Amino acid sequence: YKRSYLVADQRNYVVLLIQQTVRLIQVVGQIVFLLLTHNYIIYLLILIFSTLLNNVAITAYINKKHPWIKKGTKEKLNKSEKKPIFDNVKSIVIYKLGSVILNGTDNLIIAGFLKTAYVGLCSNYVLLISTVSTIISQAFSGLSASIGNYNVNADPVSNERIFEQLTFIGFWIFGFLSISLACLLNPFIQIWLGEDYVLSESIAISLAASFYFLVINNVPASYRTAMGFFRQARTAPLLASVINIGLSIILAKTVGLAGVFIATSISRIFTFCIIDPYYVYKLGFGKSSKKYFNIFLLRIMVISVTFLITRYLISCVNIDGIIGFFVKAITSI
Repeated sequence: YKRSYLVADQRNYVVLLIQQTVRLIQVVGQIVFLLLTHNYIIYLLILIFSTLLNNVAITAYINKKHPWIKKGTKEKLNKSEKKPIFDNVKSIVIYKLGSVILNGTDNLIIAGFLKTAYVGLCSNYVLLISTVSTIISQAFSGLSASIGNYNVNADPVSNERIFEQLTFIGFWIFGFLSISLACLLNPFIQIWLGEDYVLSESIAISLAASFYFLVINNVPASYRTAMGFFRQARTAPLLASVINIGLSIILAKTVGLAGVFIATSISRIFTFCIIDPYYVYKLGFGKSSKKYFNIFLLRIMVISVTFLITRYLISCVNIDGIIGFFVKAITSI
């Protein structure tokens, strides 16, 4: 709850600074002890200790800067104040549970309907994509408090204008990253791990598409949560999970490994990418979301065409090795 105070106070950078400092200590400690002892238990104990250290550090910072929080208060919330809080928390729990189910089923389906070895091969790709996703999530988590603050003080017209600007910036950044991942994942894996760990281009493209439809919804999702619309979207992840599992089984059998990730993209498009902006426009801006979805489809077309052009240009680069990868990366940029 003390961490939440900093985030709400638009000082998430303090939380990130503490987290990343502790994370650096954790990783260095884990590397050193693995090299010296080869003991996995110590590796895990360092992880637990780091989580504890992170919480202690944030608590110490808050207690020093804001001692009034430490003292607490004798005032109690009445029932009318408690009810919406608990309703929202319940909705968030349902939402998070659905998200865990959605994000945890792909590997089970790959292992069950295709090959277990594919799980290991995909994990290399997922590791790279997850690293990019984490950086983006950190950046946008810091925006939530600012969006909430602006939402309270600004009129709906100004709110919508800022929303449109942020979605455009998001499209530009996420589109660039998605195209770069689609074009550069395989060359990078080839240099990093070798030819035996490279999957087909269609799988790299389907993974990049899945990444795009995950992160492109960051702005609408941030606005929905900042506006307090938790109950309205609480079933979205569960619905996405049902669609994802059903489509993944069908496409895994007909298309193969790429089909599993295509199913994930489709499930996100028809749930998160529709539900979040719909409620932002209907309940937040008090107007139709038709304009947003028209632009959303247009941007998918723009990214698709840009990807085909970039892919063609990169295919013209006939240089191997690290130098070749950097030339392809520059071409992609």
